Amino acid sequence: MQHDTDLPVEFLRTLMPRFGLRGDVLRTEKWLSGHINSTYCVTVAEPAGPRRYVVQRVNSRVFHDTSALMHNAFRVAEHAVNRIARERGITPEEASRDHVRYLLADNGWPWVPDPSGDVWRTYPCIENVDSVLVAKSPAQAREAAMLFGRFQNAVADLGAPRLAETIPDFHNTPKRFDRLVASAEADAKGRLAAVRSVYEEMLARRERGGTLQRAYAAGVFPERIVHNDTKMSNVLFRRGTGEGVCVIDLDTVMPGYALHDFGDLMRSACDPEPEDTEDLAAIHVDMDVYKAIVDGYVSSARDMLLPDEVRLLPEAGWAMTMECGARFLTDYLDGDVYFHIARPDHNLVRARSQLAFAKSIEEAMPALQAIADKAAAAL
Repeated sequence: MQHDTDLPVEFLRTLMPRFGLRGDVLRTEKWLSGHINSTYCVTVAEPAGPRRYVVQRVNSRVFHDTSALMHNAFRVAEHAVNRIARERGITPEEASRDHVRYLLADNGWPWVPDPSGDVWRTYPCIENVDSVLVAKSPAQAREAAMLFGRFQNAVADLGAPRLAETIPDFHNTPKRFDRLVASAEADAKGRLAAVRSVYEEMLARRERGGTLQRAYAAGVFPERIVHNDTKMSNVLFRRGTGEGVCVIDLDTVMPGYALHDFGDLMRSACDPEPEDTEDLAAIHVDMDVYKAIVDGYVSSARDMLLPDEVRLLPEAGWAMTMECGARFLTDYLDGDVYFHIARPDHNLVRARSQLAFAKSIEEAMPALQAIADKAAAAL
């Protein structure tokens, strides 16, 4: 976190009252996290004392329909907060201290348009929490898995209308492979020759990448409302106790497969190395963490999961790892137009890391499958 020099205080003094926050802006910080949006922490003077708010600029270059995105996120956040408030016998305002709840602006929407086409949104900062990039222990990974399972349960009864698909085919792995091939054939930046070995190794796995789509088409599991971005950094843990508090980043909440949520968590949690590590030899599947997330996820979502769905958990981890790797390599070939990068080869490093982890999953698959089969049998 660093002091922000990019966002003028004068702008915030105009923006914050539009969300009903009329106290003086005391401090602003820029949070250097996330690949897509710009995030700031703004401290506002209030009668009960200073309070911090998360202010985000949603990137319309990535999310083309920002209004649909915010309608999805607002509906899901309100539904989850109201359900928690009812279960705990507290007010929604009290519940929002531990869960994302977007503020309504003076236009009646949970966002304020920006002339660029982006939108600004605000919610109270959740205090005394930490986030991590990789799981520090199996217990921590289990907490994350339980939270994502609970999140799916909490929104399972969200009524009509159906949530919008703000990014069509977001986790359609075959189409992600198709996009990779198209980018390689175009080779807009002349980068393919230098990364051909990585590209060909990914392409050799293209057919397997459609396993989950074929299972859904065959009726093995239904469509659900899912988070769609279940990396460890999207979970908040109580500082001091390590208890899981809530999930954050609701930009990609939409209809999808529950398996994609588990798979992305497996990708994020079971690899002990960061997704941009260059030490490929250190990448492996942490079996203790895998056991923990299977146990945590299935125990918290068991009422909605089907046995055949649970049997596909390890395959979901492989698919999401390969999909993510294909997306990183696609962006590298396109000239780094989607993900934030810290250096010129950042997306290529990420792609190599994901490919290495997918290979590790392949090697460990018999043991991974045995654990999933046992959990399915216990439903």
